[in-house]
Amino acid sequence: NDQTILIRYPSRKDSLSYIIPDSVTSIGEEAFAGCSKLTSITIPDSVTSIGERAFAGCSSLKTIDVANDNQNYMSDEEGILINKQQKTLILLIKKINQVLILLLKKVLKKNSYIFLL
Repeated sequence: NDQTILIRYPSRKDSLSYIIPDSVTSIGEEAFAGCSKLTSITIPDSVTSIGERAFAGCSSLKTIDVANDNQNYMSDEEGILINKQQKTLILLIKKINQVLILLLKKVLKKNSYIFLL
């Protein structure tokens, strides 16, 4: 089994950006929780799963970039990170109004988690 899990990114680390290594296949639950200094995270094509609340508390996050050839996840310039197959919203960086959130919850899986940063 060639899986590498990113269990925890140090929340007190001073780096503003982080590029997840190509060897990582899974981002663990709350892996980036509380990393309030991070402004940018890059996810490689090797990542096949992202745990719940993986980015909770990343209050300075402005961009999350997913490799174009990632088969499981995609992101856009508006700060949306979504699971391609299940249509589950993983992360929403930009502030949006409550009406749009309600629409997203109806369109996406009922048990989707929406985190506003």
